[in-house]
Amino acid sequence: MQATQGVPTYQNFNSDSGEFVGEYIVDTDIEAPTRIYTNREYWYPEGVDIEVYLKVDSGKEMLAHDAYHYEHRFNHKYLDVHIKGDQYDGRVIGVRISAKASARLVAEDM
Repeated sequence: MQATQGVPTYQNFNSDSGEFVGEYIVDTDIEAPTRIYTNREYWYPEGVDIEVYLKVDSGKEMLAHDAYHYEHRFNHKYLDVHIKGDQYDGRVIGVRISAKASARLVAEDM
């Protein structure tokens, strides 16, 4: 994560699968989004699947699509994620990015 809408608590990039997971304590007073580098040339040539979740005691709870906004920026090299809603302020939010499922199936068949 190159920038976060809060305080980063965890991030990991799996260079075998291309999966990225980042978690942070969100500050909804910050108007700038969380920015994640997503290099389509090397890791995500067919695009990305995105999962945005709230970390809870039992694991994770998917956020409703109206709770956040995401946008690809600068020729799809970055993904900006902005959390909306004061109910998430101070909570741990996670973003998981992986290669599009169709691209993974093709790679596994090779």
